[in-house]
Amino acid sequence: MNIDVVDASTKKLVWEGAIAGRLTDKDIRDMERTVDDAVANVMRGFPIRPGGKP
Repeated sequence: MNIDVVDASTKKLVWEGAIAGRLTDKDIRDMERTVDDAVANVMRGFPIRPGGKP
């Protein structure tokens, strides 16, 4: 899974996060949780926290 953050005014990529792995049958059965967990893991690497600065 890749998550790209693009500057809306310049249309330039400012950050990219990625995660890779294999899905188990359990992951596939609960895809919403699986995607939520994956996004949370990728976003841990985002340099700015909510309400914060880089």
